Amino acid sequence: MSSIKFDANNRPSIELSNGERIQFNGVASEEYRVQRGESVELVQQQCQQVISRCKESGYDMSNLRNLVMATLRYFQYDVTKAANAIIHNGDTFRKHKFIRSFDQLRHVFEAGLVWYLPGRNRDGSVGIVIESGKNWNPSKIPLLDLWEASRLAVELALNDEMVQFSGFKMIVDCHGAGWDHFRAYSSKSAQIVLKLQRCRVFQITCHFVENARLLSVGHSLLAPLLGNDFKQNCFFHGTDWSSLHQHVSPDCLISKYGGTAPDYDHTLVGELIDKMKHTLPVFKPWKSDEM
Repeated sequence: MSSIKFDANNRPSIELSNGERIQFNGVASEEYRVQRGESVELVQQQCQQVISRCKESGYDMSNLRNLVMATLRYFQYDVTKAANAIIHNGDTFRKHKFIRSFDQLRHVFEAGLVWYLPGRNRDGSVGIVIESGKNWNPSKIPLLDLWEASRLAVELALNDEMVQFSGFKMIVDCHGAGWDHFRAYSSKSAQIVLKLQRCRVFQITCHFVENARLLSVGHSLLAPLLGNDFKQNCFFHGTDWSSLHQHVSPDCLISKYGGTAPDYDHTLVGELIDKMKHTLPVFKPWKSDEM
């Protein structure tokens, strides 16, 4: 039986039936940093440089150091590329007013629509499942709510320093998707989501499973417009679990996806985020005259 547990330092996690835990408080060892060619002192200086450049463009990233560090590591410690990517990302967030908190998106997690895979991939990345099929009612939970909830799940996982190095595998489960779902993905909201997918500030790949042929055809038509980076990081597996397993370790997938990991109550993710929401960045309007 899965449940929320606390360790000796009062840090919450989801305890699974096999005794393993879903938790995000890891710290990279000095040996690992050396292997990655990272100097603690230098990367902290670079982080501050990115924060300063972002502040010049109207974005205060001082309470978003985990995001800044993940972006620096993704761009191989190139301060200019990291700062430019964050500013571009911020411009998109500001335009579409993506500043909602967990409490405003709690309903998505209570419906069990966004959840973590039970284990880490062999490359250390975190898997996040987005239920985009029959379990999702687009008339009650808009597509942008679903996307913003996945953003919160990402932000929480970035509390773990190892995740900042390894990134994410997003599994979009389209099982039982109907026309209501397809219309949601062909709406103006979907265009916004596609724009946000191109605002890449850390390593992330997107894997569609149990996707209808129509969705695959739609993607093939849109692919020329999405850019090479998006195309190279977006995969359609259908129900070919061997194809999915080339990217996501079977031992961290539940049996539904051909894996061996234990399933759990997905609504516990909402409880975990609720216990850790004090660690999440507080998004505030960057320029009051624009919000």
